Amino acid sequence: KDIKALADEFKRSSWFSCLTSRTMQDYERAMLMLIGSPYRSKDPADITCRIAEAIYEQLVKDHGLHTSKLFCVVWGRIYKYAMRNEYVLVNPWYGIKKRKCEPRKVFWTEEQVFQVIEKALELGKKDLARLVCLLYDTGQRPSDVLKMTWLDLEKDEQGWYVKVTQSKRGAKVNPPLSASMIF
Repeated sequence: KDIKALADEFKRSSWFSCLTSRTMQDYERAMLMLIGSPYRSKDPADITCRIAEAIYEQLVKDHGLHTSKLFCVVWGRIYKYAMRNEYVLVNPWYGIKKRKCEPRKVFWTEEQVFQVIEKALELGKKDLARLVCLLYDTGQRPSDVLKMTWLDLEKDEQGWYVKVTQSKRGAKVNPPLSASMIF
């Protein structure tokens, strides 16, 4: 069995058919990258950790971090399938030290926030305008703000605030609301 035959068998398996159509497209793209390489006719067991790392590094140079990380995830899953079927003994795609992207910081200006709020109000979307205000005012993630209920709104001697449990870190925070939020 060579790399191409392994990929073809994986595509016919329930491991592949259970994926969403978008994920299937990502998998097919990653499969084609290796199938279209000189490794196409190699026995899957001949792909060592060192070879997998070299392929990853070349992909980083040619296609960037996102694509190379996706490639490793896809081929890691295919090799997991191969291990379950006893075609290979090790999965060279696991354990590759993947580089991390520098996080992007995108800040909206106050003017941009107010433009979005004005447009939402112009379109009759009062709730959207309030949501944007709440996001801007508290600095919380949209997913955390969307989980808020009226029970999360509190008032103490210093003013109004919301109780938030942040989904990413699990931290409990109480960001204050500005007077303009209380409308």
